[in-house]
Amino acid sequence: SARPPARSAPARSEPALDSPQSMVEREALKLALQQPVLAGPMFDAVEATEYRHPVHVAVRSAIAAAGGAASATGGAVWIEKVRDSCDDLASAALVGELAVEPLRIDGEPDPRYVSITMARVQFGSVTARIRDLKSRIQRINPVNNKDEYFAAFGELLSLEQHARALREQAAGGL
Repeated sequence: SARPPARSAPARSEPALDSPQSMVEREALKLALQQPVLAGPMFDAVEATEYRHPVHVAVRSAIAAAGGAASATGGAVWIEKVRDSCDDLASAALVGELAVEPLRIDGEPDPRYVSITMARVQFGSVTARIRDLKSRIQRINPVNNKDEYFAAFGELLSLEQHARALREQAAGGL
């Protein structure tokens, strides 16, 4: 599926598989695979473009292709459906891995845990977009390109506001 080029910019600064961003992306995908009834609506609301690691993007896309987490009841049939929706062996293998990997929480996950996890996924992508936008703004001449400058600046302000809200949500304040 074709993605708008503006959104795929952060992909070049792809996080390592053991980075905090990748760990939180894994956790979100595990929630969708293992706890789709709980995670479904909150998980499905966060697009694949918010994931930064390519194999995580692929698994997130496969979950959407399988009908989304909110449509699932869980179990082996759901895992198989997602695996069948994967475009490549790496993402299909990861689905099998994440389906059985323990969640990083003691006890049972609850809606608050899902909310915190999804906010953390988005926070990583929003901060990357803020970085990209700040460097773009520095290259715009505000005198010659006033409209472009103000549009980018307005976008930056709204992204920073979004980042603040996500930071609060990620800290557990709903």
